[in-house]
Amino acid sequence: MEVVEKIALISINETLVIQLLSFLIFLFIINRLMFRPLNGIMAEREKVISNAEDEIRANLAQMSAMQKELAKNEALARADAAAIRAEMARQSDDQAKQIFVEARDEIAKLRQQSALELEAEYARSLQSLEEEARAVSVLMVEQVLQRRSGLS
Repeated sequence: MEVVEKIALISINETLVIQLLSFLIFLFIINRLMFRPLNGIMAEREKVISNAEDEIRANLAQMSAMQKELAKNEALARADAAAIRAEMARQSDDQAKQIFVEARDEIAKLRQQSALELEAEYARSLQSLEEEARAVSVLMVEQVLQRRSGLS
């Protein structure tokens, strides 16, 4: 046997080819067992993240639309409330006017009734005065006549 002594970092011989083949087989196996499943899982995660981002964008758009709709409904509700408030104010003004008209009519009726009662009372008083005046005048005439008849 011959001892050959070579000091080289890389020697090109059969072991290099075997090591190269072993490395390629190792790469093939590790690619099949590790890298493909990891790439698949990473692709699924990217897909889930992308779907979540799309869903977030859609929800944000929907939320924005709902906020606009809410603002629109709020404006309509405020307008309706203002219209109802104005209608109620108008109705209350109409009722107040009606109450004032009824009160004026009642006052006019009471005045008219009081005037009629006052006229009736005045007529009774006048008649009573006339009767008393007649009675007094008859009494005076009788006394005057009695005095005259007693003097003669």
